[in-house]
Amino acid sequence: MARVYIQMILAINILLITMTLADTTALEYNRLPAVVIVVLARDASDFLPTSLACLANLNYDKKRIAFWIATDNNQDQTEEMLVEWKSQVESDYHRVEIMTSNNYSLQTDLSLQWTPSRYRHLLQLRQLALAAALKYWADYVLFVDADNFLTEPDTLIELIKSNRTMVAPMLIESRHSYYSNFWCGVDEQGYYRRTEDYLPTLKRERKGVLQVAMIHSTFLIDLNRKSVEKFSFYPPHSSYQGHIDDLLIFSYSTKMAGIPFHLLNNKIYGYLFSSPQVQELITRRESFLNYKLNQLLDGVQFPRWNLISDPCRQWGKLPFDQVYVINLLRRKERRQYMKALLDEICLDAEFFEAIDGRQLNEEKIAKLGIQILPGYLDPFHQRPMKYGEIGCFLSHYQLWKKVIQFNYSSILILEDDVKVKMGFHRQLSQVMQEAQSLSLPWDIIYIGRKKLLSEAEISVKGANYLIWPDYSYWTVGYILSASGAKKLLASQPLTHMMAIDEFLPIMYNKHPRKDWKEIFPERNLIAISAEPLLIEPAFYVADKDYVSDTEDSSIVVADQHDEL
Repeated sequence: MARVYIQMILAINILLITMTLADTTALEYNRLPAVVIVVLARDASDFLPTSLACLANLNYDKKRIAFWIATDNNQDQTEEMLVEWKSQVESDYHRVEIMTSNNYSLQTDLSLQWTPSRYRHLLQLRQLALAAALKYWADYVLFVDADNFLTEPDTLIELIKSNRTMVAPMLIESRHSYYSNFWCGVDEQGYYRRTEDYLPTLKRERKGVLQVAMIHSTFLIDLNRKSVEKFSFYPPHSSYQGHIDDLLIFSYSTKMAGIPFHLLNNKIYGYLFSSPQVQELITRRESFLNYKLNQLLDGVQFPRWNLISDPCRQWGKLPFDQVYVINLLRRKERRQYMKALLDEICLDAEFFEAIDGRQLNEEKIAKLGIQILPGYLDPFHQRPMKYGEIGCFLSHYQLWKKVIQFNYSSILILEDDVKVKMGFHRQLSQVMQEAQSLSLPWDIIYIGRKKLLSEAEISVKGANYLIWPDYSYWTVGYILSASGAKKLLASQPLTHMMAIDEFLPIMYNKHPRKDWKEIFPERNLIAISAEPLLIEPAFYVADKDYVSDTEDSSIVVADQHDEL
């Protein structure tokens, strides 16, 4: 009996141990796979605040992520940024390693161009990263170029769920570009070949987990697959005889290892910036800023790691006492757009609540002392004044008064539907420095306008960036001096109200209507214009997203404004 009892106790203990082991195994199995994220960054200070913020937003247990980042031979703040970023996030992740040329003995190519030696260097770094991921006993390694931005938080988990040896999330340059991180065809030498499958894949008319001819820039490798044991980035496969090119060597090596390329395009998982092949870092910086601003127009706003100190992001009002953005209270989407734009260009501005033409009527404009120019008809549409045009004029008029009220020397006025052109800061500085160096007694400087006459305009003598503007439309952006504000207000424009687009050219004596000009005898506004222009409307009449709050308003009835 005792023997039976002892046997029962042993059996129960064995069962309990087995159950415990089973539970532990299940627990381990349910843990997310370990992933090493690899970022190779050289002269990437423009991109890192965005790319690192995107990686931080991934929906994945950070303790199951290790970072392996390599950087060397920088001409900017890349290494300093990475060191600062590491100090902020290291405790959140399983491991963060930043490798510099002090940590590895590889011959480096200092050229900004893609030479054979630089391709070799890149492949060697990727091989070091692959070896590190295997050393860490990682399940996956995710390679992400520094100028790739994974805006979809579920990118990593969906790549893993795709259950492929080597798979890339579909990244695009923009909604208006055909550039991406995959090819559907290659030629005999391994270079890109156009195929009928590419556009349907890019536009996601065919989607899922698709086998493709090439993936690059951002891709995931499953390190638990047997075929990966036969794969290496460098040295090239012993039978490779092609050019020294990272993509060609990568493609050949995967082919020899029996690893197919796959693309996951159930979503647009992010974006990749096509860096211009230029030596000047400032040109690339301006190009990337312009890229982000264009993305804003498509409703794509990249996150930013704001704690990274960036000497290139210097906030301010430029040389102006104040910067105003005119915005209707009901146009919240434009306000959000302009906030994002101002954040990108580091411009400190105050939003001014525009006078809404929809809220105006005959009684209100009479109380404001507004008298519409008798017989006024829009020169192009041949229709009377609209309430939206009155609201627009009054909004600018109130800002002219603020110049006097606060004793400002100059202000910058922007409307809420502007798009700044590439090199905005640099070119605006050139315009202002040139105006100062030439001692021009200017009243208003256009930085955005619509030229209405085909004749060539005259350059300001001795200037490279300034011209004398002819008859022009638009008040999307201009600089106003104190003397200019005084002249505009002294003309008492509310007593002869017309569209502001007509009024300003009259004041600098360039309007074609002689009868209208005679109404304002003091036409002494000194107007100059930036050339080339620095801003333009974000949307034009033919664009599907175009909205005009001046045109989309009711007309002030002719017999009403004749009585005023």
